[in-house]
Amino acid sequence: MVTNPHKGDVGFKIGDKNYTLRYSNLALIKLEEMTNKGLYQIMTEMSKPESLRLGTVCALLWAGLQKHHPTITMDSAADLLDEFEGGTPEVIGLIDKAFGKAFSQTLGTKGTNPTQEESNGIGMGSSWNSPVTDLTPKASGTSPRKN
Repeated sequence: MVTNPHKGDVGFKIGDKNYTLRYSNLALIKLEEMTNKGLYQIMTEMSKPESLRLGTVCALLWAGLQKHHPTITMDSAADLLDEFEGGTPEVIGLIDKAFGKAFSQTLGTKGTNPTQEESNGIGMGSSWNSPVTDLTPKASGTSPRKN
């Protein structure tokens, strides 16, 4: 399967099979439903590797696979976790990359998002290198309303 990086696709291979992660709006909705958590709560968890739960990692993997691999279940996503040569850190790196690409396509104003090298694409900095201190969404290009 050919990945489309302009749509936020991140490809990887396990054994002789190719997989593609994409965090579309539908995938994010499924992720929220699966985890019973809001998107910003999930993003906060991703930014704190010391408390990130393996179940959340599995749900993130499962949701990201749904666009291109809709027959993958949570159980088969958990089985895939076992197959990554680099273990959980490799999976989290792929998820972080795909998650960041999804948000670089949907958040912010054209030309104002940090580059992928500066950020993971969701304005949080690298989830595994720096803590998140403020996840409050901020509108871009608007002025405070005066009463």
